[in-house]
Amino acid sequence: MPLLLFRALRSGTWKITTTTLAVAALVLGLLSTSAQAQTANPPVAQPAGDAQAQPASRPVAQPAGESDKGLQISPLLVGNNAWYNPSPAVFQASAGAGLKLVRIGGNAYRDMPSTAQLETWVNEIKAIGAEPMIQVTGNDPVAAADLVRYFNVTTHNTVKYWNIGNEPWCNSGQPSDLDALAQTVARYVKANSSAMKDVDSNIQIFAPDECDWLDTMYADLLGGSADITGKDAHNHYYIDGVSFHRYPQWGNMDINLTTDAVNDLVDRFKKAKVAVDRVNAEKDRHGTDALQWGIGEFNQWNGALVCQWDNGQFFAQVYGAAMKYGATYAATWSMLESTDNPCGPTDYGFLNSDMTPRSTYLHMQMVSQNFSGRYADGTSSVPGAIRAYGSVDRGRTSVMLLNIGDTAQDCTVRLNTDATGASGCAVTIAADQKVTYNQAIGAHTSMVLVFGANGHLAKRVTYSNTSSAPVTETF
Repeated sequence: MPLLLFRALRSGTWKITTTTLAVAALVLGLLSTSAQAQTANPPVAQPAGDAQAQPASRPVAQPAGESDKGLQISPLLVGNNAWYNPSPAVFQASAGAGLKLVRIGGNAYRDMPSTAQLETWVNEIKAIGAEPMIQVTGNDPVAAADLVRYFNVTTHNTVKYWNIGNEPWCNSGQPSDLDALAQTVARYVKANSSAMKDVDSNIQIFAPDECDWLDTMYADLLGGSADITGKDAHNHYYIDGVSFHRYPQWGNMDINLTTDAVNDLVDRFKKAKVAVDRVNAEKDRHGTDALQWGIGEFNQWNGALVCQWDNGQFFAQVYGAAMKYGATYAATWSMLESTDNPCGPTDYGFLNSDMTPRSTYLHMQMVSQNFSGRYADGTSSVPGAIRAYGSVDRGRTSVMLLNIGDTAQDCTVRLNTDATGASGCAVTIAADQKVTYNQAIGAHTSMVLVFGANGHLAKRVTYSNTSSAPVTETF
């Protein structure tokens, strides 16, 4: 995304080339000249036919399972991005969020960090119990193969997950000819993938990490004229997953965080699932060979929105939707940024400058610690206020309740799809248990209910916009 070029300029740990400076200056100049028009027009023009305007207030799509038998929740789902040379203290503080994957990527990677620096970060990521994902530039297949060789052969400090390239449309001046751009992307993805998998065929590669889901471009790349979902001469799939980024306020700063911004991501998740399902059917990719999808960056567009408590409820719904549509990972941007200007334009962190967690961090923690196994459909009779989804794992049923409204609610929660008979707030979770539970939830409050195999409430986690941290009760 164009803003990330500005971030690259701030980083003292990576060498900035003349080309990078020139491109960054050009993009920042374009953003500056358009700043006065942001009220009337989006800051970035989307390609015709590839961006769908979001209605001002349509009901949010419930992040729930497709059926009573929901999809398996990925063990890598909750992710983040390492940025701006995070110190060991940043990694240690981030561990409590329950991160399962940390991506080392962004626009600065047109000039790769040293192998020693990458190794330090890989070790820090593994030390907090997460899987590292390294982005390579796409410009040098030999260098990409050498990195795989260093980690996976020479040192046996194995890195399984890799990206090729970063936001090619945004970094190419946002050209209108997406078909031509797709051909360019396909060429460098194929060249790098083949070189990397010749070293270690067990790695998993996600691409192209575009700055949005661009319909034309992804149609070309996923089985179309620039297909990257097939195999190379050595019988290796070029990609194991398709990836993209999205910041909902990009182009529309006025959308609501807990409804419109959620719908923005849900629309793209639907497209991703449809696309990978189609490719898997057409290419007979199934089991461990099935094409996956992941979102490599998501958040709000600027620090003022990032720091809002409501952004945490946005995160909770995004992770619900990611479960629903079968994402392998959903990595927010980022751990810690702009310590000199907290909540300023370039602060996208889930930590404050003093390493205390923000609402986004704590909502990620609630998801990571309580949701696993299979996804369970959730419905709400008052979707304008209450959002719900769940999971079932070895007899444990977890329910996420989010009250995004200004009024407290008394909800009847049913752990199957039978009607509750309640006249007010009624929530159903497709967990196939004949259990009904009455739960009050305050305004602007997020809550996790965990039920044991006997149907009894075993744990409740409550977090409101007036509390500093979630409160956990066990029963």
